[in-house]
Amino acid sequence: MGLPGESSGILPPARAWSATQLPTAAIGQGVAVTPMQMMSVYSTVANGGVWVQPRIIAGQRDASGRLQPAAAPRSRRVIRPETAQTLTSMLLEVVGGSTGTGAAAAIPGYQVAGKTGTAQKPIPGGAGYSGYTASFIGFAPAANPQVAVGVVLDDPTPIWGGSTAAPTFKIVMQNALQRLGIGPGPVLPAGGSPLQPGLPSGGTPLPGPARSGDVPMAPGVAE
Repeated sequence: MGLPGESSGILPPARAWSATQLPTAAIGQGVAVTPMQMMSVYSTVANGGVWVQPRIIAGQRDASGRLQPAAAPRSRRVIRPETAQTLTSMLLEVVGGSTGTGAAAAIPGYQVAGKTGTAQKPIPGGAGYSGYTASFIGFAPAANPQVAVGVVLDDPTPIWGGSTAAPTFKIVMQNALQRLGIGPGPVLPAGGSPLQPGLPSGGTPLPGPARSGDVPMAPGVAE
């Protein structure tokens, strides 16, 4: 994004991987990413496999008030559309499936795709781990993604992303959908394609845009 102090993350080149690098990387150890990098991954899946460079400025206004759009962000395909579809179906099961860890992120009437995360925090110098980071990142509506939200919590209690970050995600995402006036959209069937036309409606839209202060907190979530 070009912001001061932005980290590039940690990902050793494949040629330097040890025999244990693959299994440890698969559970998130031996690598490090920023929340924005993780958001970019989920947004790429939501975009059908096309990565778009994140940015924080849409444009600037001149002296007469006219908006001068910023240059178009860079983009490129990084995964195949069918791979993005498969991942979306898997992320749907995390939230809406009977055994998923992200049930607390569900929003009535909407299909939410996302994933919980619970990571040990490494001690500087590589002497082990101390404490946890919990997260939930996802997008909605799953069949026609419009909004992606990421929540990362430092040393929450309990430590699990499904118990802490997921409920927070629900509050933020629900508020965003309300304010932007985004309806449920089509339903993505199990194993189906988010690009498939003619799918039935996803349900009743959320109430109209909320005013500041009038969105109640979810039960059990501390303010």
